[in-house]
Amino acid sequence: MITFTEVAALAASVNVAATILKMRPPGMTLARMPVFLWAMLIASIMTIFSMPAVMLVTSMLIADRLVSTHFFSVAAGGDAVLFQHLFWFFGHPEVYIIFVPATGFVSSIVETFSRRPLYGHSVLVLAILSIGALAFGLWVHHMFAVGLPRLGNDFYTAASMAIAVPAGLQIFCWIATIGTGRTWFPTPMLWIIGFVATFVIGGLSGVMTASAALDLQLTDTYFIVAHLHYVLIGGAIFPLFGAFCYWYPKATGRLMSERWGKVAFVLIVGGFNLGFFPMHLLGLEGMPRRVYTYPADMGWETLNQIATAGSAIAVTGGLVFVANALCSYWRGRPAGADPWGGSTLEWGDCFAASCLQHRFHAPRREPHADVERRGSSEGLGRHGNRQTRSARLFGNGRAATLSTEERCALDLAARGGARRFGHVHRQHLHTLGDPDRRASHRSGVDRMVLAEPPTRENRTAGDYAMSGPREFETVGTLSNLPASASGPRHLVWWGNIGFMVIEGTGFLLAAAVYLYLMTQASVWPPAGDQLPGLLWSGIFTAGLLLSEIPNLWVLRCARAKDLAGVRWGTLAMAVIALLLFVPRGFEFAHLGVPWHQDAYGSAIWLLLVLHTVHVVTDWADTAVLGAWLFTHEVGDDQFADVEDNSNYWTFVVLCWLPVYLLVYWLPRAS
Repeated sequence: MITFTEVAALAASVNVAATILKMRPPGMTLARMPVFLWAMLIASIMTIFSMPAVMLVTSMLIADRLVSTHFFSVAAGGDAVLFQHLFWFFGHPEVYIIFVPATGFVSSIVETFSRRPLYGHSVLVLAILSIGALAFGLWVHHMFAVGLPRLGNDFYTAASMAIAVPAGLQIFCWIATIGTGRTWFPTPMLWIIGFVATFVIGGLSGVMTASAALDLQLTDTYFIVAHLHYVLIGGAIFPLFGAFCYWYPKATGRLMSERWGKVAFVLIVGGFNLGFFPMHLLGLEGMPRRVYTYPADMGWETLNQIATAGSAIAVTGGLVFVANALCSYWRGRPAGADPWGGSTLEWGDCFAASCLQHRFHAPRREPHADVERRGSSEGLGRHGNRQTRSARLFGNGRAATLSTEERCALDLAARGGARRFGHVHRQHLHTLGDPDRRASHRSGVDRMVLAEPPTRENRTAGDYAMSGPREFETVGTLSNLPASASGPRHLVWWGNIGFMVIEGTGFLLAAAVYLYLMTQASVWPPAGDQLPGLLWSGIFTAGLLLSEIPNLWVLRCARAKDLAGVRWGTLAMAVIALLLFVPRGFEFAHLGVPWHQDAYGSAIWLLLVLHTVHVVTDWADTAVLGAWLFTHEVGDDQFADVEDNSNYWTFVVLCWLPVYLLVYWLPRAS
C-alpha cells in the first residue's frame, strides 16, 4: 500500500508541475507567477526527487522479507544504516513538502486581508527555492546518534541551521505585509497569526536540535515530540485550517460562522500550545518518547497532566470546527462570489455557483487595486472593497482590457488568467471604437484588447489605481483561445520528462546503494563470489546501442510527419525491443551471482531488474502505439506520442550505460 501511495503522489506531482510549466498564459514568466503557484511547483519538484528514495527502500525491505535478499542483513554484507539513509533522504524533504504548500496558503490569505501586495514577492519566491534546495542536504541530522563521522555531523549541523534563514525571511515578509497594510482579522487571518507564532517556536527549537552535541542529549526525548508537532501542526495544519475557512465560501457558496470559527480557533490553538509546550520541558528533564509509562518519582506528573488537558481542549476545538463547517454548509449565510475581496481570479463572479445558470460576471482584480490610497473609502463594500468587479489577468506583459459582455471573463480565466499581470477592467469598452461589433457576437464573446500598464509617471507611490487604457491591440477572439496545450513541447511531453526524472532518480539511488555497500565491505565482491560474465551483457549492450539508429530514424519521421516511416519504424522498434529479451534472459541465467547469496548479489540484481522493468515498459508502449498507428487515423497527437516514445527509449539506453560500467567493469578495475 505504501508503494501505491508513492506512485499516486508522484503522478500527481508530475501533473501539477507539468500544468504549471506548460499551461501558464502567454507571457506569464516564472518571475511573475503568484507565490501560491511557486509553492505548489516547488513542492511537486521536491516530491519528484525525494519520493523515489522511499519507493526504493520499501521495495528493498519487501524483497528482504519475501525473496531473501540481503540489503539490510549485516551477516550477509548488508547494512541497517542504509535503510536510515534512504528513508531520511525522503523523510526530511517530506517535512518541507508538507510545509511549502502552506507558504502558498499563507501568502494568498495575508495578501487578501492586508489589502496590499505582498511585501517582498521576489524574496518569498527565492526563500521557497532555497528551502527546496537545502531540504535535500539535511537528512543526516536525524541520524546524529547513529555514530557517523563527526566531520559529516558538522556539515549537516551547518546546513540545518542555514535553512532557518529563508524560513525567517518568509516570516518577516508576511509580518511586513500585515503591518503596512489595512489589515482586518476574520477567522482565516487568525489562523495565519496562530501559524506565525507557533511556527516561530518550532523553528527555534529546530535550530537547537540542529546542533549535533545538543541533539545527542535530546534524541528520543519529548523535546523532539514537541518540536515535531510545533513545526508540522503549526507550520502546516494551522495554515490548512486557514485555507479551509478562506476557500470554504468558494466551494460551498456559504460563509462559515465567524463566531464559532473564532471559538474553534481559540480552543485549537490554545489547547495545542497547552498540550505540547510542556513537552519541551519534559524532554529537557529527560522523559523518553515512545515509552507509555514512567516511574512515579520522576516529577513529570504535573506537566503530563497539563498536556493531557491541552489535548482534550484541542480535540474539543476540532469538534467545534467540524460542526461549524457542516452546519454552515446548510445554514450558512450566502457568500456571494467574493466575500473577502480576494486577490486571485477564483474569486470572480464567473466562478460562482451562478455560472451554472450562465450568469457570468468579470472577476475582481486584487482588492488593493480597487482602492486609491488617498484616505477615501467612498463606494467601499462591507469589507472595504469596491462593489464593482475587476480582475488582474494577463496579456503579453501588458494590462489587458476586455471589450465584451461579462461572461467572456470565464473564457479568458479558464484559459490562463492570473494575478499580478495587469488589470482587466469590467467596463465595456468598444472593440477598436466600434460599439456595434459587440452585438454581432451571439455568445457575447468579442475581442481581447491590451492597454498600457501603469508606469512610474502615471502612478504615484502607494496608489494602486489603474490608469486608463491608451493603446489597443486586437489579439484574437476569446472563443478561439486554445483549451489545451499542443505542439512540440506539449503537456504530455512535460509529463514524460517528469517521469523520466523520477526514474532517473531511482537509478541514481540504486547505483548509490551498490556503491554504499561496496564502500562498507572490506572486500568487493565478497570472497567466494564470482564476477558476472561479460558475453551476454556485452551482446545486450551492443544491441541496445544499435537500436538507437532506427529509434532516431523514427524520431525524424515523426517530426516530419512521415506516416509510413513512423508506422514501420515503430513496428521495427517493437521487434528489436522484443529480440533484446533474448540476451537479457541469458544474462540473468549466466550471471553466476544469486540474489539470495549476499548483499553483493542483491545489489546487482536490483540494478538489472530495475533496468529490465524499463525495457519491458517501453516495449509494451511501443507495441501498443504501433498497433494504434496501423489501425487508426493518425493525427498530430499520435506523432507527438511517437516522439515521446522515442525519447523514452533513448532514456532507457542512457540509463543502462552507467549500470553496465558499474556492475561489470568497476569490480574488475578495482
